[in-house]
Amino acid sequence: MARKGYGYTGDTLPTQSSTENTGVFSMGEVGTLIEDDNWTSVPLSIDYFLQAGGASGGNQRGGGGGAGGAITGTTTSIAAGSHTVTVGGNNTNSVFSSLTANKGGLGGSFTGNGGGGGCGGGGGASDDTGPNTGGGGNQGGNGGNGLRSYGSGKGGGGGGTSGGGGGAGGNSPGGGGAGTNRNGYIDATKAAAYSVGEVSGSDVYFGGGGSGGGDPRNGANAQNGGLGGGGNTSPGTGAGTTPDGDVNTGGGGAGNYQCCAGSYTGQGNGGSGVVWFKVSSFFGVTIGSGLTYETWTDGGDNVYLFTAGTDTVTIG
Repeated sequence: MARKGYGYTGDTLPTQSSTENTGVFSMGEVGTLIEDDNWTSVPLSIDYFLQAGGASGGNQRGGGGGAGGAITGTTTSIAAGSHTVTVGGNNTNSVFSSLTANKGGLGGSFTGNGGGGGCGGGGGASDDTGPNTGGGGNQGGNGGNGLRSYGSGKGGGGGGTSGGGGGAGGNSPGGGGAGTNRNGYIDATKAAAYSVGEVSGSDVYFGGGGSGGGDPRNGANAQNGGLGGGGNTSPGTGAGTTPDGDVNTGGGGAGNYQCCAGSYTGQGNGGSGVVWFKVSSFFGVTIGSGLTYETWTDGGDNVYLFTAGTDTVTIG
């Protein structure tokens, strides 16, 4: 076959640009283009999803912990080379190179405001001051306000990545804010196999806020954390339970329940997050031993899901 121009073979010459040409190149052509500074390598484009760790709930009828913040997108600003990956745990950021998902805001303890973070923490209960406000979310929803009510104040819910935490009111502490469906990054089958996210049908949720705490002696109802691993409170008839946010969801921990005079159950911790990225299989990826991960192929790309640890990842 006759060569019809750089990168093309055959009798028909496709349309060429004065600044760009693609196709099959001979080694001689590659050498000439490099010498003339006209050779451009395959660009490094990375899709990413980072879910930070959720925050702890507050003490003494405290607010729910805010879910970890989440960021998604595509970047060409990460160059080939070595980069740090950190999977956020309780009250910890998740990091991939220059990208950071912010940890959740702490739930406010008694008479305290919720903390700011990726998603805001709920405000704590109060007897005679307040209401105690929920913290602001910078990558998700705000925390709900706590309730001022002598002897029966209740905590607000922690914010989730898709919504704010509920404010406490009546006989109910605030519920946790909703998380976000991420099945575009990991499907329900893989999520169940790798124990990440909260699976609901074909959807996979991350970043649910923790529910607020109260006092069951005063008729406080149980409240749910947000879909996406948020911790649930359950007052029962005695000491309440304040579960942690679920592992590898970034869910916030539930606020603390007061079970009896001067006695409180421990508040829940936030759930750990994840780091996910996808890159062309043209690029090799070497992963440090300090990281726990899963990997699979998606067409011509390789996908990496990190579920614990911190170490260096080298691309290129």
